[in-house]
Amino acid sequence: MKNLNSEEIIARELKKHFNAIKQGFSFFSINVEQTGDNELSFYDTDNNLLKTQHYELDSDLKNVDNYRAVTHIHNTLGGEYIYDKQYLDNKGQVKHTFEFYPDKDDCDTRYILRLYVSKARNQLQEIELHSYNENDEYGYKEFAVSDNHFKVCIEKAREDEETDQILRTERSLWYATPEYFLWPLFRMHEQYDECSGADYGENNRGISLAGNGAFYFEGETSSSSKKFTSEDAHNIAFAIASHPRNKEVIFYAINEFDKVFPGIKNFVNDNFGLYGDLTCIVSVTRLSEALVEKVTCKKCDFKKPRKLEFVPQEEQQKEQE
Repeated sequence: MKNLNSEEIIARELKKHFNAIKQGFSFFSINVEQTGDNELSFYDTDNNLLKTQHYELDSDLKNVDNYRAVTHIHNTLGGEYIYDKQYLDNKGQVKHTFEFYPDKDDCDTRYILRLYVSKARNQLQEIELHSYNENDEYGYKEFAVSDNHFKVCIEKAREDEETDQILRTERSLWYATPEYFLWPLFRMHEQYDECSGADYGENNRGISLAGNGAFYFEGETSSSSKKFTSEDAHNIAFAIASHPRNKEVIFYAINEFDKVFPGIKNFVNDNFGLYGDLTCIVSVTRLSEALVEKVTCKKCDFKKPRKLEFVPQEEQQKEQE
């Protein structure tokens, strides 16, 4: 096989990963065009050129394999976009990370999108979203989905001026299918901790289910766990993960992310069947209802009910006004 020089390797890498780069930037309303073997150009929604970058090897980087193509782009409003690519050899994946700072001088407010693509087939396998903005109703939000696992978390934290304590409200969900081979299969956690450090955790909730049927609530194994077969455990886990209480937080998170990454909701729905399963299938049982009721923390309720459906961006904005 022919030995490639550094420029040929960079050109090969850009060509191989161009679709992922273009797709990721599209959620920031940035269009990417390949204008040369080692060159990409980036345009805003009005087709104004933001940057043309010619990629070349850093002088201090001797290993040209798995070229990362790190990119920094600035818009006219003082915002910054950062792209980076990493090979995850232990997972056989390529991780494409896109970060956006509305104010490049403010590192606390940022939005992160990650696309995980299989190294062998160059196919999308997972998407991961993060939002850090203390001005939002929930300052931290996380959303991740693949064909066999799902995660969502929203968290609101503030500092009590009188006690200097961090007051936190949180709702989170983690779910895995039988193919994921990791425990727990499921975890639902709701938290409210306006309490002193000595009493930290008083208001926490936690429920999880392992692949061997072991059921845990607030860290203690239930005496009834032996009644659950592996199949029962998976069915219970899905029933709780798809419960209306969790559907509510799933839709809230994805609708919020769709404001930052326009089109991300439809993209997730079109590419990951597990998302559709959790949000569309109804699998409520008496047991799942009882467990969800036991773990629900009313202090973590939304101030007003959230629609269990996709809310168009225009309607979302009206709700905030």
